[in-house]
Amino acid sequence: MEMSYMEVHQRRSGAFEPNFGFSMQRVLSANRLRDGIIVYLGPHEDWVTRIDDAALFTTEAASEAATARARHALAANEIVDPIMVEVTQDGDERRATTLRNAIRALGPTVNFKGSAPAA
Repeated sequence: MEMSYMEVHQRRSGAFEPNFGFSMQRVLSANRLRDGIIVYLGPHEDWVTRIDDAALFTTEAASEAATARARHALAANEIVDPIMVEVTQDGDERRATTLRNAIRALGPTVNFKGSAPAA
């Protein structure tokens, strides 16, 4: 089981309280098939490249509807590897709660042809 950045920080600080419910906000993340770029399901069921522009899902029903949209996009060869990502909101900025997805949201850590600058 992958621990989120917040869980690691809370354990180190002694303030760890496990959360087993659906209380986090989530976004749907995937890789765009034509170029491999990380994309997020937008509020108009389009694919956006910034986590801040992604639609937020705060209920299990909303997450299931987003997952159904992702299955349709997967079948249409638009995306691969769709996953729900828990996020926190700090003002206008969203952050993925796991290190893996935080890195994905910031962009590649190395430059490759056609990529944004390395984080």
